[in-house]
Amino acid sequence: MNLRNRLSFLTANKEFYPLLLKLSIPIILQGFLSTALVFVDVLMVGQLGEQAVASVGLGNQFTLIFIMIANGCAGGTGIFAAQYWGRRYVKHIRQTFTIGLRYSLLIGVVFSVASIFFSQEIISFYSPDPAVQVEGGHYLHLLGISYIFFSITVVYAATLRSTKLVMLPLIASSIALSLNAFLNYGLILGNCGFPKMGVTGAGISMIIARVVECAIIVGVTRYQKLPMVKRVGNIFWAKVKGQREYFRVVFPVVMQNIGWVVGISLYMKIYASISTIALASVNISETLEKMGFMAFVSMANACAIMIGNAIGAGREDLARDYGRKLLFIGIVGAIAMGAIIIAIRPYVIQLYNLDAEGVRNVSYLMLFMACVMWLKACNVIFNGGILRGGGDTKYSMFIDIGGVWLIGIPMGYIAAFVWDLPIYFVVLCIYAEELVKMIVGFHRFLSNKWVRNLVRK
Repeated sequence: MNLRNRLSFLTANKEFYPLLLKLSIPIILQGFLSTALVFVDVLMVGQLGEQAVASVGLGNQFTLIFIMIANGCAGGTGIFAAQYWGRRYVKHIRQTFTIGLRYSLLIGVVFSVASIFFSQEIISFYSPDPAVQVEGGHYLHLLGISYIFFSITVVYAATLRSTKLVMLPLIASSIALSLNAFLNYGLILGNCGFPKMGVTGAGISMIIARVVECAIIVGVTRYQKLPMVKRVGNIFWAKVKGQREYFRVVFPVVMQNIGWVVGISLYMKIYASISTIALASVNISETLEKMGFMAFVSMANACAIMIGNAIGAGREDLARDYGRKLLFIGIVGAIAMGAIIIAIRPYVIQLYNLDAEGVRNVSYLMLFMACVMWLKACNVIFNGGILRGGGDTKYSMFIDIGGVWLIGIPMGYIAAFVWDLPIYFVVLCIYAEELVKMIVGFHRFLSNKWVRNLVRK
């Protein structure tokens, strides 16, 4: 069979590409804007020195744990909503939305209390540097206020996207994140007549942005009476059917996110234990990597919606076809994106105030991150798109958690504390998890066991 015949599946089903563009472009734009503004934030904080970069990075690391757990609830809600929308079961979407919002709010309250009252203790877990503990603790204390608002926004956004209403989350995030960038420019560096507040200004800007984002997405959704709208009293008090089925699917998603993000936090602890310069180098490098990688995360989100809609409508063959196309596009796109990062890395490094060691660290880290981007793209499309959209959440959990805890963390610990390698080789050793996860995920994809209709009954 020649190459043209092998790739013929890419041109079959002409509805695929318009649908992919309709769903993925708003999600990609939203994700790119979000990571681009994080890049700008880190760049502005970077003018304050490596200690400030490390402090903000560790505060954001704990925030990432919260976001991943809240996204677990939202992601599970989106899995059901996508399959229900395939059959236009609006009543069931409302039930799932109510369950997801309840538990996402509970998570938001717990993390908010922890970050407000125990912020410095949390930062001290990651870094032994007293100055980083004080500054990072103050920053995390402020971020805790924003968690409750995000826990509401994320469930609304996931449900809207699963019903193909992708523009409202994009608009809400665009407004909020643009406001965040402007306030950071003013409050971090003291521009536009604002007081110069440094890291504290970054925390205040995030609070305001999250409140605005939540107000827009909830207000517009309720005003337009979109499918998932429920009265607030019902959300907190009404009995809702389907909680057992919800937990059966969502629990692995939440545990997958917890296992992954706690593992990532231990990576950060390893980096911080090497040196503050090593930690700052990773934060700078990963910020640019996330900007390039966001397209594939967004594609995975669109993939989950498309596959979920197809399975809910009883089109399992169509779901498999979507998976093949998205995987091929993701690999080719990631290779191209990695090449771009390699080409621009000298110019990015010049934007930061780094010493010779920091320049060397960031240069090698960006090179290694670009080279493994295609592996990471495969894994995020497998786990965040194909398996999750297909309802195979338990297997996806095993792949992600196993990769981090059985391969990544042991390799990172050995590389840093036994072999005493430089930070860029430590990160490269940790990336061994991506290769193993890709092999296991590809085997599961070929088996077709990931296709599970959750709403057939």
